[in-house]
Amino acid sequence: MVSTSNDTGMHEWLLTCFYGNPNKPDRITEWNFIVDMASHVSQPWILLGDLNSVFDQSKKKGGIPFNFNDVTDIKSIIAQVGLLDLGFVGPTFTWYNGQNGWARIHKRLDRALGNSDLTSLFPNVLVEHLAPVRSDHAPITISTSPSVKSLSKTFRFFNLWLKEDNCI
Repeated sequence: MVSTSNDTGMHEWLLTCFYGNPNKPDRITEWNFIVDMASHVSQPWILLGDLNSVFDQSKKKGGIPFNFNDVTDIKSIIAQVGLLDLGFVGPTFTWYNGQNGWARIHKRLDRALGNSDLTSLFPNVLVEHLAPVRSDHAPITISTSPSVKSLSKTFRFFNLWLKEDNCI
């Protein structure tokens, strides 16, 4: 259980960290665990971690071609329990196999999913993929109330504007 605050005060929400089995036949047990857990969750919830599944072709580069049939079960379960991908900023891929050349593979295996209670409570939740450090997986940060960074804008003046009658 995590407590954070936003404009409306302190709120508790559930964070579940998950590591999916890399063996496809063993994943169904874990996915059933997600379904069972969801039936007991009655508060805002984030499921975060390595699901060991690529959800679409754009989230995989290299290796054997993407097979949509490999993810229909997990995508169905995620929809069934009402979880939504919270999106991300930063690098697309969260895993790299450490190889070079034709053997190199990049995938987005890690993600943050949230239920509708969470997205209602924290509509601006921000998930960020960071650069990997001493791991084949990239770390992920979650901010429930991201601050808007004000970027300093460079003022530019073009003499061409002076030729316009409407320019004062």
